Amino acid sequence: MKKLLVLALCLLLLCLCACGPKVSKSDPFSYVVKDYCNRMKDDGVRYDYDGHLITVKYALWDIDDNNTKALLLYGLWFYDVYVIKDGVAVLQQSFKKEDDADDLDASLLENGTIMVTAYQKEGNRIETVNSFYHFKDGELKLQAKLIGVFGGNYFYASTDDNRIPITEEEYVQLMEEYAKGGFESPDLDWKPLAEYGR
Repeated sequence: MKKLLVLALCLLLLCLCACGPKVSKSDPFSYVVKDYCNRMKDDGVRYDYDGHLITVKYALWDIDDNNTKALLLYGLWFYDVYVIKDGVAVLQQSFKKEDDADDLDASLLENGTIMVTAYQKEGNRIETVNSFYHFKDGELKLQAKLIGVFGGNYFYASTDDNRIPITEEEYVQLMEEYAKGGFESPDLDWKPLAEYGR
């Protein structure tokens, strides 16, 4: 009976350890990671999303050149950015797949811009919407949206979503301007979220 009790306690301890790091006041991000792990299913590593088990990954990077790292979380349908403000981890932005979007791709560019590409249906057309976010005055803010519609129509949308028709050349020029010189992503060390703090 004692062996069964010891075995049960060991299994409980393993389950608790598998669910992410211990929280620490010296690491505000540990509270965020712990919360994510508590909401996960199965082994504390993956979400069950639309019938698929996916591994949630994290990376730390100084996204806004202020000598403090941001916590980036990535899953199949979301890309979250957390920063530390006044000693607390704060969600700056959550990019999530919308119900009317066929796909979502969020990527961090080397200059700290986040480019979010969504493919969505607008009537009987498919639109590619490229949204550009950049840190300004300590906040991650939408700079603009560039929209390409199958068939050769292009639009610029400011932060208020008013569409202005543009040419293909203007579209390409604006894409390069908002990417600020390149579409390369920094070489981030993405790891499974359950490994945070190890």
